[in-house]
Amino acid sequence: MAEIYWPFATSTVSEWPGTRGSGWADHVGTDFAIPQGTPLKATMAGTVDIHWTDGLGAWVIDIIAPDGTVVRNGHLSYMAVADGEWVNVGDYIGNTGGAGGTAGAGMSTGPHLHWEIRNNTGWGATGWYDPRNLTIKTFGQTAPPAKPQAAAPATKKRRRNKMDYACVTREKSKGTFVAMVFCLGNGEVHEFESTKAYVDNIAKTYQCGPTSIVTASHYSKIQGELAATRKRLDARKG
Repeated sequence: MAEIYWPFATSTVSEWPGTRGSGWADHVGTDFAIPQGTPLKATMAGTVDIHWTDGLGAWVIDIIAPDGTVVRNGHLSYMAVADGEWVNVGDYIGNTGGAGGTAGAGMSTGPHLHWEIRNNTGWGATGWYDPRNLTIKTFGQTAPPAKPQAAAPATKKRRRNKMDYACVTREKSKGTFVAMVFCLGNGEVHEFESTKAYVDNIAKTYQCGPTSIVTASHYSKIQGELAATRKRLDARKG
């Protein structure tokens, strides 16, 4: 596995990876209770993959190492790097966020950094690592310079990955809800009439809660992105 550094002191951790209460997907990241706007360093050398929305409105910077290790930084309030850019350990990449209602916070209600370690082979309920089980360095140790390896050119348009989705629920009739997953990577829409089926299967796969209600304008925006995705896919097939 690639060499990884803690973004902040572990004493600031407010939630480690693990299970959550009924109705919520397991929390696969580590949350650091950090003030809004705190400068953030790259905790691993790799290629930047930016998501201006993770499907629930949060700004995310993924760093992907040549060996496929992925470090995800979520709920950011500022992006200081470009998609496809190579970063070394310790490089400034942006500012933390998470304060409710601010740009980049998404569904977060309080300032924090959501930090995940994954492999790039799957983005569901598997493929993630608990940092407590890994050897993680601190910035008090010397961070050796890393040379770019297989870094994507900054001018190359990166294809959306599997994590580009939007998962919502809405009330279809009084007391009856429908769960919908919008896969922005392939233009598919999956609809589930049973809230239980959603909680048991979809929430665990897409890491969303059953109360992820979105506004009509957000719903329309998702539909627009899906239409654009389908158009690109059709053009590629042609």
